[in-house]
Amino acid sequence: MTARLTSPERHGQLLEAAVRHFARHGFSGAKTRIIARDCGVTEALLFHHFGSKKALYREILDSRMSRPAREIFPPFSTFGRDDAAFFRFVASNLLARMESEPLFTRLLLYSVLEETRLARDFLDRRVRKSIEYVARYLARRRREGAFRGLDPVATARAFLGMVVYHSLLTHLFRHPLPRRVSREALVGTWVDLFLDGVRRRP
Repeated sequence: MTARLTSPERHGQLLEAAVRHFARHGFSGAKTRIIARDCGVTEALLFHHFGSKKALYREILDSRMSRPAREIFPPFSTFGRDDAAFFRFVASNLLARMESEPLFTRLLLYSVLEETRLARDFLDRRVRKSIEYVARYLARRRREGAFRGLDPVATARAFLGMVVYHSLLTHLFRHPLPRRVSREALVGTWVDLFLDGVRRRP
């Protein structure tokens, strides 16, 4: 006999099923009764846990925002003036997060195409913070004379764009690199290319 799930376990099971459905059908197309059915429960129980479809979607987004900011955006003093270490950390961190949750990335993109405000709120908050974090580092190192006088925000977007584009090609469009490259080598390539372009020449 299969043991009954506790309330927190059922809550988590419903969240995981909802991610799959929202990723396949978008916010508008996903049906709460089917999410509930796939978990072997009634739609009434799903609404007991989340209240509404919108609240369910909001909890998915909030759960992805629960990671402590210090883990994603550590203080610059962590890296000293080691620019390569800073950008390796940023690229590796972002790449790992996108690789670990391809369904969530698909969910966000689908919802943005539907112009779902909830997804846009998440992207505005998380993406903006990532860009601002890198831009602040770039501006700091430019003031110290290490980097060229490039616009920090545009330059930060360019660096993060390399990681995001690779992840989308690989995991969403199923178009990987023609030969296997380790994550360390891939990140190293991005960082070398980037720093060659932004460092001030002697």
